[in-house]
Amino acid sequence: MGGADANKFTLAGNQLTFIATAFEARSDATYRVNIKATLNLKNNRDD
Repeated sequence: MGGADANKFTLAGNQLTFIATAFEARSDATYRVNIKATLNLKNNRDD
């Protein structure tokens, strides 16, 4: 996970959660976060 506002989010498993900020703080409520999901289909079994 990356991006200018990545520190305002947590990623656990498949759940992205916003870390609440102060309601009174001036903000445009626009956040930039990049997430890259990949699927590893490689079979790692040792038979």
